[in-house]
Amino acid sequence: MEEEEHRGVVLVCSVCGFLFAVLGPLSFWILWAVNWRPWRLYSWIYARKWPAYVQGPQLSTLCSFLTLFAWLVVISPIAVLLVWGSILIALMERNITGLAVIMVGVALLLSFYSIMLWWRTQWQSSKAVAYLLLLAVGLLCAYEFCAVYVTAGASATEINSPSGFFFGLSAISLAINMLFICKILFNGSGFDVDEYVRRSYKFAYSDCVEVAPVSCSPDPPDPSELYMTKSSRVLHLGLLYLCSLVVLVVYSILYGVTSKEARWLGALTSVAVVILDWNLGLCSFRFELLKSRTLALFVAGTSRVFLICFGVHYWFVFIFVLL
Repeated sequence: MEEEEHRGVVLVCSVCGFLFAVLGPLSFWILWAVNWRPWRLYSWIYARKWPAYVQGPQLSTLCSFLTLFAWLVVISPIAVLLVWGSILIALMERNITGLAVIMVGVALLLSFYSIMLWWRTQWQSSKAVAYLLLLAVGLLCAYEFCAVYVTAGASATEINSPSGFFFGLSAISLAINMLFICKILFNGSGFDVDEYVRRSYKFAYSDCVEVAPVSCSPDPPDPSELYMTKSSRVLHLGLLYLCSLVVLVVYSILYGVTSKEARWLGALTSVAVVILDWNLGLCSFRFELLKSRTLALFVAGTSRVFLICFGVHYWFVFIFVLL
């Protein structure tokens, strides 16, 4: 049985790997031709120099067919990864391998596409790139959650399972929580760089660069108009902190529902993180004991690491050290 499974895995990896190696460069070439904007495929195909006998009503039909084919080629690497991972999940006992091919592979493709889009569009698509990268990070975090449940779940040993599950789930959740803390600490001056770049391009290259359907202003953008107001800035920071709290609440509920031992430990860890963050905020902004934001971020990250590294049975050690 194991030999048949091994042969099936080798065959699937060979076929899917070959398809990915062929379709990947084709997708890259098409995206490069349209400047990594696949929604322009139809206009790019229609603008080719077609022979005279193709001109006419049939050209629109031909371009539509070629556009559909080009779209299939563009998304084919993702489709290959989905099929590849699904077959591995069906063939292998450990589902984590197939999930890695699907989630990690798609996340890497999205990250690569985002960086190329950001570079080729001269940094005009920062928000779209940010959303795509956020989706890629979400897929990676989802895979890590799946990996924790597979490796530290029912198949793990009874001795190592509770602490391993606690550390894995806590590390991922607190890492997501730290993303919002990083944004709060390094929020900048509230200047909307994306809008400033967009207006600057509209002013300098209004005839060359595709922008939103707004009449071009003959005046250059005024940077003073693009700063966030104090109320908007406070609201923005409040929403970021609220999101970090939501992550902790979800983590507490998820750990309490799925853990084998010490179901209360997730909620207790979340409360400890909130208390540590408030103390760190007072030391940084109220008493100015930590003047460097980088140092404050390091302290926040280090405290989270020590908070979860003692496992389920020795969690109280870190609290004892703090006291």
